[in-house]
Amino acid sequence: MGIDATRKWAAEGFTRPWPKEIVMDTVTKSRIDAIWKNLGLD
Repeated sequence: MGIDATRKWAAEGFTRPWPKEIVMDTVTKSRIDAIWKNLGLD
């Protein structure tokens, strides 16, 4: 499966407003940071 996450231009037929960027909450970010450290990805 492929997902095209590129931003489209009005000339390409995209006329709706672009949604806001998703931001992780601090609790989730802390949990993920801890998991990454355990995996050696910090």
